[in-house]
Amino acid sequence: MFARIASCALLLCVPAWAEVAGWRSANATYPDASPPLVWGSDEKPRVVWKTQVGKSYSSPILVGDKVLVTAEPSLLLCLDQASGKVLWKASNGFADLPAGLNAQEKPVKSNAGNTAATPTSDGQRVWAVFASGVVACYDMAGARQWVSYFDLPMQLPFARSASPILVACPEQGRGGDKLLVTLNHLFALDAKTGKPLWKAEAVTETYGTPTIARIGDTDVAITPGGYAVRVADGKVLATGIGELKYGTPYVRDGVAYFIGYDAKAVRLGPIAGEKLETKDLWTAELEGEFFSSPVWHDGLLTIANDAGMLYVLDAKTGKTAVEKELEIPNASGKPGVPPAHIYPSLVLAGKHLFVFNDIGTCLVLEPGRELKQAARNSLPEGAPGTAVFAGKRIFVRGGENLYCIGE
Repeated sequence: MFARIASCALLLCVPAWAEVAGWRSANATYPDASPPLVWGSDEKPRVVWKTQVGKSYSSPILVGDKVLVTAEPSLLLCLDQASGKVLWKASNGFADLPAGLNAQEKPVKSNAGNTAATPTSDGQRVWAVFASGVVACYDMAGARQWVSYFDLPMQLPFARSASPILVACPEQGRGGDKLLVTLNHLFALDAKTGKPLWKAEAVTETYGTPTIARIGDTDVAITPGGYAVRVADGKVLATGIGELKYGTPYVRDGVAYFIGYDAKAVRLGPIAGEKLETKDLWTAELEGEFFSSPVWHDGLLTIANDAGMLYVLDAKTGKTAVEKELEIPNASGKPGVPPAHIYPSLVLAGKHLFVFNDIGTCLVLEPGRELKQAARNSLPEGAPGTAVFAGKRIFVRGGENLYCIGE
């Protein structure tokens, strides 16, 4: 059964210029940020506020003066960015679904829980996807606009973690026309009503989130599994472009980068008829398992594997410019190295690179070919999600809490 839908949609018209916030917005790069490099010590605690929200592997998003985040078992929360006060929270469990859906509760068999996907927002509304198959839309005051339930079997052994993607359709004069969701396979919903628009059943779910490439005047979703899917109608334009087990493809200047064990750069386009032409630019084999996604800096792609090895690749050639073993707890199993996973993705904020692991260690590095360490910090409760940055502040999960660190 593809979907059962209940909706009480408000037909909002969102301006085409509305900024979309979501998983790895702006490719996890914050050039105007100037966050503190040191926190957590007695001299410089730097904690502006700490609010209990609940556990999750998802990341917060910043929308205007608000912070939105999901938490177990099925919560979507909205906090005031300045004070950390919870403005509203909404439960999205089976008991919260309208009777008309006739949805029978099923246990979520996922090591990462029900809320690993990061929400997305256009500034007017926010959308959240849960591993249970529930997809919900709220306005910024916390009023539910619609909710859908997709009774689709999970294809993954460990978790559902692919985040929803909001895609603007400028030809219709408004933003956020389509919501791309990965549950069992890739499909699109009308963002304002939740109505199914198309499904691409050949594009099966992965742990990672697709990314959007603009090729000519066509929006194309590039999936971690190497599919290129036209956003307008779900047509698969290319297959086998690359492959990532966990991460998100990085797209820049018409090139898709799949940075992981089998790293690859692929030129995208043009689109001829119903086919996307592609050209392999380079391939590179890296060691280890990669949960994080890369960042770009001055023509270099930087990524860390789960064993604490950091790679810097020349984006033009794929050659390894730097291979550096980080002094951070990791999954290498080496004697004397505390066990941890580098689940969070790398973030470039201002002039520094931030590398977190899931037990809360944060290395602050100077990006480039030397990668000098500028600082080392820790959140004792752990940091399983990717941090986001705004101005002089860092927003990051720590156990059941959401932290705001900065001035």
